[in-house]
Amino acid sequence: MEIDLPIKPFRPQWPKLIAAVVSLILILVLGVLVLVYQFPDTLFGRQLVSRFPFPVVMIGQGVAVTTSSLAENRDALKHFYESQDFSQIGMRVDFSTEDGRKRLKLRERDLVNKMLEDKVIELLARDRNINVTSEDVEMATTTKMEELGTTDKVEQSLARLYGWTIADFQEKIVRPAMYKEALHVEYEKEVDQSKAKEKILVAEKALREKRSFEEVARLHSEGETRTDGGNLGWFDLEDLAPELRSPVDIVKLKTPTSVIESPLGYHIMLVEDTQIKEGKRLYHLRQIFTRKVSFADWLAEKMKTLPISALSSEYEWLRDEARIEFRSEEMRAFEKTVRETAENDPTVLF
Repeated sequence: MEIDLPIKPFRPQWPKLIAAVVSLILILVLGVLVLVYQFPDTLFGRQLVSRFPFPVVMIGQGVAVTTSSLAENRDALKHFYESQDFSQIGMRVDFSTEDGRKRLKLRERDLVNKMLEDKVIELLARDRNINVTSEDVEMATTTKMEELGTTDKVEQSLARLYGWTIADFQEKIVRPAMYKEALHVEYEKEVDQSKAKEKILVAEKALREKRSFEEVARLHSEGETRTDGGNLGWFDLEDLAPELRSPVDIVKLKTPTSVIESPLGYHIMLVEDTQIKEGKRLYHLRQIFTRKVSFADWLAEKMKTLPISALSSEYEWLRDEARIEFRSEEMRAFEKTVRETAENDPTVLF
């Protein structure tokens, strides 16, 4: 006797299968992100960082710096150092050592800040209806080529020094420079420099009332030497800002100059003494100085208002200082040591 058993039709467990696939993908993505952000210096991490544009720094929901663009610029910088023969000036660069890798990491951090700054400048310019087109870049590049020499020679130099093409030069140097130049014009329109001018005029009035230069400098100067009565020490004219050279050269000893304007601010100079040393005339100077709001100051204030965030485990965004910095205290301490002994270090000097 045959018994017919009911056979249930096969029904794939699609919901469970989809959930499993999604979970697997999430695990893989999480693993990739851990490699990119927590272990970027591993072999696989370096491959991911250089080939895929994972975000390093964000401005709101937009990406300011990616791992791949940063890797490109770091490689170009490394190429520059390794293409030079610093031995002729008693210096050497070796990025293969632990110390050398840390020095390259210092320059990488500088690149992050520069790339972030370029992006902020572009965003601020676009907010003011400034747009640098490809045609603008082409025209500017042609002009620059004429200044530097033939196109072939420039291409050869870019390739030798940085491993760049003309297109790289246009996007990494020319376009950011054009946005910065255009935004600088807007900064000059927007910033009120009258406070610095008012402060220097108050100091000038005090000098006319026969108060001593040292006293007025201590009261009104914004320079680092204010506590020392504005004492700058001995200078050759060539070491001074161009705007200061002629007034310093012609003024009588111990007689304050009139107010002098420079890109940095407003100055009143005093020549205390002169001497001839090794065939050059040196001037012992004091200064009363009031600082203008520089483009860098203005830009930093704008950056502090932006929703900037660093995603990398290596860096953090210091809003109060408007810059990207190392999270690692070890790297901060290393940088301090390098800066203190920078005299023979081309990675700091160049």
